[in-house]
Amino acid sequence: MNLRALTIRSVPRRVLDTQLRLARIPLDALERATRPEDPALWGPNVAFDAAEATIRDAVGTVLGDSTLRQEAALQRAKVQELREAARRLADAEQTRRQGDAEYQARLEQAERDKAKAERDAQQQKARIERDQEQAARQVREETARKEAQVRKAAQAREDRIRKQETANRLDAAAAEAKALDAKQEELAIREEAARLDQAASAVRTRRKTT
Repeated sequence: MNLRALTIRSVPRRVLDTQLRLARIPLDALERATRPEDPALWGPNVAFDAAEATIRDAVGTVLGDSTLRQEAALQRAKVQELREAARRLADAEQTRRQGDAEYQARLEQAERDKAKAERDAQQQKARIERDQEQAARQVREETARKEAQVRKAAQAREDRIRKQETANRLDAAAAEAKALDAKQEELAIREEAARLDQAASAVRTRRKTT
C-alpha cells in the first residue's frame, strides 16, 4: 500500500499501525528475495523507517498524541543512527576495497619486479658464462701459440746442434793429423755440445711444465 494514500487525519494510532504494517509487506517480500547482508542497514528499510517516523510524527501532531510523537522521535533517532552506521560501513567497505586494490597492485608490482630480477640475473649469468668461455679460449689459444713457439725454438736448437755436431766431426776428421789441436778442439766441442744439450733439456723441461 502506498504510504501517501494514508489519510492522516482520519486514522487513530491502532489503524495507523495496521496500515504501516500492511505497507511494509511488499518491502518485506523484497527483503526476503534480495537477502541483504545487514537488513537493518538495508537502504529501503531505512527509507521506510524514515517515512514511517515522519507519518507518525504528523499523525501525532494532528491528533495531539504525544506518545505517538515520542515514538516518531525515537524512530527518527534510530533512522539517523542507522544511516550513520550505514555510512561508516560504506566508508569501511570503500577503505577495504581501496586497501585490497592497493595490496593487489603492490602484489602485481612485486611479481613484475621479481620477474625482472630473474631475467636480469639470467642475462648476467649468460654474460658471465660468455666472458669466461672467451677468456678460457684466449688462454688456450695463447698457450697453444707459446707451445708452438717453444717447439719451434727447440727444433731450431736441435737442428743447430746436429749441424754443429756434424761440423765438429768433419773438423775432427780433417784435423786428425794434428792430435793435440784435435783433442783440444774436441774437448771444446764436447763442452759446447754439453751446454747446448743442457739448454735443450731445460727447454724440454719448461715445455713439460707448461
